[in-house]
Amino acid sequence: MKIAIIGAGNVGKALAKSSIKAGHQEGFVAGDDQAAKDKVLALGEAIGFRPIDAGPLVMARVLEGMALLNVSLQIRNNWPWKNGWKLVGPPND
Repeated sequence: MKIAIIGAGNVGKALAKSSIKAGHQEGFVAGDDQAAKDKVLALGEAIGFRPIDAGPLVMARVLEGMALLNVSLQIRNNWPWKNGWKLVGPPND
């Protein structure tokens, strides 16, 4: 049996709480199985995120660090939990 492990940051957050309106937030996805990653990227796009392929699974560690920083900023500053990361600069395609 083959199991694909994928890190999907904001996409997972949106699936956990369907009332989130992603707007133009990025959905970062990391994994070593390109076919599985493509499915998660398509899912993220279908629910309103701009899908970003963050590379191999080892990059999931970076995405987790981004999530930890995001949560700690929310707690420290009493910000709403419906925020995320915005990548500025690349084309919109």
